[in-house]
Amino acid sequence: MSVPKTDPTGDFVTKVWPAYPKKGGFQFAQTAFVEAVTSGETTTEKVLAKIDEYKQFIALNQIQSGFVKGARSWFEGHGWMDEYDLAAPQKRPDTKDQPAQKETLPDWAQPGYTPEQEPTNEAASGLEDSLAGLRKLRQEHGV
Repeated sequence: MSVPKTDPTGDFVTKVWPAYPKKGGFQFAQTAFVEAVTSGETTTEKVLAKIDEYKQFIALNQIQSGFVKGARSWFEGHGWMDEYDLAAPQKRPDTKDQPAQKETLPDWAQPGYTPEQEPTNEAASGLEDSLAGLRKLRQEHGV
């Protein structure tokens, strides 16, 4: 008694595609699936099990549809080889009742701040030289 040979193309259309949660890129996804099954990399059953695992991961982590991998990306990326953490995610602390964090401004940003020392003549002349250079560039380029 011989084992019937599987039909990856038919399996994709009738079993795999309907099971995947976010449709898109049918032809690319089908090609990647058929090549993987034909080469012996995976089986239809393994892919279906991984799709189910991925769907559990999506539900468990409340992943919005915009962040679910499209079929083309999942199949071309060999998503059946991914590991999905199905442990319950840790709850984030509720921050609604916590007061907003207040940061203190640095001294120089406080009203009435005066610097401890005045800029030196050397620093001031360097600044004047830089500004003169910028003015010259503006004039040359008509800005």
